[in-house]
Amino acid sequence: MKNKLLALKLLKQKIHDPSLTFPLISEKTGCSKRQLIRLSHSLDGSMDMEALCRHANEGKEPVNKALGSEIQFLIDLKKPYPFLLCHRFPLL
Repeated sequence: MKNKLLALKLLKQKIHDPSLTFPLISEKTGCSKRQLIRLSHSLDGSMDMEALCRHANEGKEPVNKALGSEIQFLIDLKKPYPFLLCHRFPLL
């Protein structure tokens, strides 16, 4: 299991302790060397570690989410055909 917060802490320690290497941190955290390099570049900014652990899209609505009117249209379309499956709609 990957532990991103531990990886960020170890990468911060790596700045002051040259004995910590990417393979050693990778072994402890389960992250690949490339992921650790990306995380170390993101540490250069002024963001806190908890903010770096969260995904940027967390809590946002999907862009392609169906609108309520679209969902209601599909429900109304299916009412006359109760036994018809959704993948058969193009045949109507």
